[in-house]
Amino acid sequence: MPFIAVGTVVSSVGLFLLWSSEPLWVYMLVYVPINVASAVSSVPYNGLIADVTPPEQNGRMSAVLGAANLAGYLVGTATGIFVQSLTETEVYAIMAAISLVFTVPTLVAVREPQHHFATSDARPPLAWGEFLSAMVRPLVVHRDFRLVFVSRMLFQLGIATMQQFLQYWIADCVATDMTPTRAVSVGLIPNLLLAPLAAMLIPSHDRKIVVYAAAALMIATCVLVMATSQFGWVLAVSGLFGSGFGPFLSVEFAMLMDVLPSASDAARDMGLWHMALVLPQIVATPVAGWILDASQQFGNARGMQCFGYQVVYGMCMAYFLAGVAVTVRIRGIK
Repeated sequence: MPFIAVGTVVSSVGLFLLWSSEPLWVYMLVYVPINVASAVSSVPYNGLIADVTPPEQNGRMSAVLGAANLAGYLVGTATGIFVQSLTETEVYAIMAAISLVFTVPTLVAVREPQHHFATSDARPPLAWGEFLSAMVRPLVVHRDFRLVFVSRMLFQLGIATMQQFLQYWIADCVATDMTPTRAVSVGLIPNLLLAPLAAMLIPSHDRKIVVYAAAALMIATCVLVMATSQFGWVLAVSGLFGSGFGPFLSVEFAMLMDVLPSASDAARDMGLWHMALVLPQIVATPVAGWILDASQQFGNARGMQCFGYQVVYGMCMAYFLAGVAVTVRIRGIK
């Protein structure tokens, strides 16, 4: 609970230091602790969910958690539609208020299990080598945990690439009278309306079937994105992507719970699993950005408009297919 509280407060307060008029290095200097604080709150929050959820309800809890995440994205999208009429302070205030207000019920109403530790005098000194080794050992020793980690990382590479280049694709390749920021926010509405509904409909078992169906829908989305240039189709594509994204987001936590190496070290292993979300967000944009620039220049020289985006979304398809190939090999999920 203390980590959830401190991480939420620090990340919320830090938002107000992200002034666009500051040099880039100042922005980066503030952005790093905000992300660290976010991880400090979210990792123990996942551990808390594991502590208070009965094992037979892991599938349902994963669906509810995924739907809640998507509802948050929907609120963010709604804010994005009106972002040009808001000041930076008002945008940051909305973000901070939502974060703080929705954290309070967890801190007040949830009682985490009490763990009995030895007294400080009885604790041996921390052996840093063993500590760091234990952090990554589950990936080496536990096959199914490693495969779930890799599967999530591959899917998140595809999801992050699609989402982070959506605004540029609309600006460069889609016919619309709206600004790219507003067009992206409007375009995401079908996604974020259908995704929570689809997330709540996933079965309690058959996790792999859900992953396969979600991957098929997201791959179909990539194919349509590569073929369309009309904003009306963007709305249809967005809804299709949400129908796959929602169930995947909801089933991935249940998959983790099925293969956790040790219930006593759940928080540690969840922190490691969380890296499968963080790393793609760091890597996806620069890799796809470099490929987009190179392939777009190649396409423009040969009269192939938006060729670079077709290559990038082709990469997303490859990520999703690779994620499916890894998921097939997982044995320990229901």
